[in-house]
Amino acid sequence: GDISFNEGGREENAAQALEIQGKSAEGLAKLESAAAHFRRAANTFEEAVQRYPNAEQSMRARYHLAESWRRIAKVPRRKLRSANIEAVRLALVKEIQTAVRSSMAAYEQLQAELNQRQETYPLTSLESTLLRNCYFAQGDLYYELGQHEEAIVAYKAASNRYQSQPEALH
Repeated sequence: GDISFNEGGREENAAQALEIQGKSAEGLAKLESAAAHFRRAANTFEEAVQRYPNAEQSMRARYHLAESWRRIAKVPRRKLRSANIEAVRLALVKEIQTAVRSSMAAYEQLQAELNQRQETYPLTSLESTLLRNCYFAQGDLYYELGQHEEAIVAYKAASNRYQSQPEALH
């Protein structure tokens, strides 16, 4: 999972560089390649979490699962910018929503587990970072879904919880 996730990140960065250079078609091809890596990563992380839910690495795997789905949504979002046919646009919106909802579900599950774990003992530095990122990611995902009221609630919850940290200025 980690290898596919990291390779997806590299391809995603290359896609951004190509877009900046005005090479839109090449950028989209790289972004599609990145999404394929993130899909493989998501499948691997999902399987790992199901097989080994109590393993030490399961929290990080859950986070990468959520991030993979979030990044998979970038391809249809990019294609939507140039889609002119209504049926194609609707299909792309549905694809975005499916990926974003999968990401949201994974973030929510991870957040619930970390909050529950925090009641029993202090979180590690990594777990605290993952929990913080879950709170902020949910606001972003609600916004992407066009659920602005929910996004505001999520951002307020995150900023209230982390008001003494710079991330609250997000």
